[in-house]
Amino acid sequence: EAGVLRYFETIILSSDCGMLKPDEKIFKMAIESLDCLEKDVLIVSSNLERDLMPLRHISTQKVYFNSRRKLSKTLKGVQAISSIHELRNIV
Repeated sequence: EAGVLRYFETIILSSDCGMLKPDEKIFKMAIESLDCLEKDVLIVSSNLERDLMPLRHISTQKVYFNSRRKLSKTLKGVQAISSIHELRNIV
C-alpha cells in the first residue's frame, strides 16, 4: 500500500467486481460511484499498457505512476510521475 490509500476517494479492484482489466466497465463503475463527470476523475496506474492505453478515449485525467522510471515517454494526455507525492501538483 505504501500509505497511498489516503489520497483516493474511491478504489475499485477488478477482482472485486468480477472483471479483468482493461475492461472499460471497471473504470465506468468507479466514475459512476463518484457521481461526477469523467473529466473530474483522475485515474492513476503503474501499468501504462494494460490500464491507461485502453482508456485513451475516456476523458478522465490519467497519471502513469512510473516509480521505477521504466519508461521515458508516455501517451499523449497521460502525465507521468515517479513519486506519489507528485499527485499534489496535479490535483
